[in-house]
Amino acid sequence: GEFSQNNQHQTGEGNLYSLVKFYDTSGDPVEDKTIDQQYDQKSNGNNYGLNISYTEPIKINQVIDVGYSLTTSINRSGREAFDYNPLTGKYDWPDTLTSNEFTNRNTQQNFSMGYNYIGRKVQYQLGVSVLYSSLANESNDHNYPAIKEHFVNWSPRASAFYRLARQKNLQVQYSGNSMTPATEMLQPI
Repeated sequence: GEFSQNNQHQTGEGNLYSLVKFYDTSGDPVEDKTIDQQYDQKSNGNNYGLNISYTEPIKINQVIDVGYSLTTSINRSGREAFDYNPLTGKYDWPDTLTSNEFTNRNTQQNFSMGYNYIGRKVQYQLGVSVLYSSLANESNDHNYPAIKEHFVNWSPRASAFYRLARQKNLQVQYSGNSMTPATEMLQPI
């Protein structure tokens, strides 16, 4: 087993220039709006992980593997946006609609099991992983509805290794996994 912990802090800035067209319910254009803004993006987070694995020989050259991992993260992300002000020629007009701050909590539990055969010329592995995730994304000022999701995903894994000659091998692998969206991906723009 192993335990891991990591802290991260990121800052960045960007520009957004976009022409937005609004339509009424009949499909006729109602309004054109230009968005011209600069923004500062800040995020920081803490991630923790626990990984436990166990292997059990069942016959000569055959092993069953079982694993469990638990990861949890708490990330905070904030965006401060300023629209272009034609009176001053600067980006000094606060955009309260796209300025926001969010806290994202994500917990994942992964259960895995596999069968492994280890021979002289041939080795292969077959297995499956089941992932349970819980995601909560909340606006710190409560201007946006909270996002709360729970989902289960499974992914198969397989690999094969064949020794063709002394210096020649053939290896094929397949595995799948799930990635949860980052806090910045869940923020409205």
